[in-house]
Amino acid sequence: MNISEYYQTVAGGGREEDEPRVDIVAALIPDSNLRVLDLGCFDGGVSEGFKKQTNVVDGADVHQDPLRKASEVLNDVFVVDLDQPFTAIKSDAYDVVVMSAVLEHVFDYENIFSEIKRILKPGGAFIHATPNVASLRGRIELMFGDVPNWYKNFEHIRLWTRKYLNSKLSVHGFKEEVFMGCFVQKHFLGRIFSRVLPSLSPIIIQKYILKDK
Repeated sequence: MNISEYYQTVAGGGREEDEPRVDIVAALIPDSNLRVLDLGCFDGGVSEGFKKQTNVVDGADVHQDPLRKASEVLNDVFVVDLDQPFTAIKSDAYDVVVMSAVLEHVFDYENIFSEIKRILKPGGAFIHATPNVASLRGRIELMFGDVPNWYKNFEHIRLWTRKYLNSKLSVHGFKEEVFMGCFVQKHFLGRIFSRVLPSLSPIIIQKYILKDK
């Protein structure tokens, strides 16, 4: 089975109830006549919220059946294998690229980061949300010799932390502008914890600006 075939067997996603990461990511996208691309958009259910009043939102995914549904609510959709060049997408085409709960699933992240740089306009933004292997729970599980719970899910193949992402993206000309954390589901204490100790939160959310095109 090649990588593209593997991704076709993965269920894909969207949004489950009470997931704060979706609202946080959407809040980081201004309502300002922007062209937005959601990489890993699945059926467009989450991506649709990025339109707000004035934005134009496209979606890309390897799952062709959900993309048909996404085409009903998004401006345009592309079949994209994230481990290959995004040949269907023009350079300097977008103000914002989003990957929400996608980076933990990918093999060739260097290809993804270089392609995001290519398709973003100078000064454009890359926004993502991904599980944090350095969360408080993850650290405790490792201390006791267990695998962090996030990575008992066979679809999660990449371990990310804020520091590691910053080091990888800085090579491609990106600079972190916003760093936040959140829990998987909405919870009052989780919200307070994430505000005080975002680096220990289960999910990290970052907004990068492309400084060096």
